[in-house]
Amino acid sequence: MDNYIFSKNTIEFVTVGVEFCALMEKVQESEKCEFIDTTVKILPLLYLKAILLPDSNEENGEYDINIEHFVTEEIYEYIRNSIEQILGEQDSYLEVFHADMQYSESPIIAYISEDLTDIYQDIKDFISVYS
Repeated sequence: MDNYIFSKNTIEFVTVGVEFCALMEKVQESEKCEFIDTTVKILPLLYLKAILLPDSNEENGEYDINIEHFVTEEIYEYIRNSIEQILGEQDSYLEVFHADMQYSESPIIAYISEDLTDIYQDIKDFISVYS
């Protein structure tokens, strides 16, 4: 188990995850262009580090892990509101891959702030458990 926890790829994922979380937590201290530029660079790096994580599947391929949650609803809303404020009108986009889209005559709107906060919540919970 330690070979998964302390592998080079896991440590690199945690390192990038910590940077991502720090960016989301300090969004109010950033300028809009700086925030967008950094986010556009760190998200692909976070994805790359995630796909390089060691495979720790059990032989039957099932996970039996109940991860403790550290991101409260208040923290979630604070991060989401902070991102929403900095992005302003550029926070929303039309969702084209939503299952209900085929039955809808009106566009379905999604929000970047909500998507980034969802990623933040998962990464922050993982990092908190890891530490």
